[in-house]
Amino acid sequence: FTFRNQNAIVFREELTDEEKDKIKQLEDEIQDLNKKVDLKYVYRCLRIVNGDLNEKTNLSEIMEFLNKESEYISNNRENLNINVNIIQKNTYILNLIDKFEIIKEIKEKEEELANFKKTLG
Repeated sequence: FTFRNQNAIVFREELTDEEKDKIKQLEDEIQDLNKKVDLKYVYRCLRIVNGDLNEKTNLSEIMEFLNKESEYISNNRENLNINVNIIQKNTYILNLIDKFEIIKEIKEKEEELANFKKTLG
């Protein structure tokens, strides 16, 4: 039997090459995506922009907030007083949208991998 990760999923003794390849592919994709984002830094930036959001906040709620902020910034550029705080917030918002898209993709791949592993039991 094979044990994997904290979920301690038990597999059949023999996985097909196709099943092994699928697991390896998904694990590699997750690893590559994780290299693209520093979670501690991203959530620290998020707290600067909105102290009510953190690691426990639903990802869709974070994405909704960031997209609304981005729209507001885009729609009200001429009305914004340019100061250091506004520039910093705008930079954080745009950077965070990209990073949370990666985090969302990681979560989706992890879910896909977990669901695939469940079918192997």
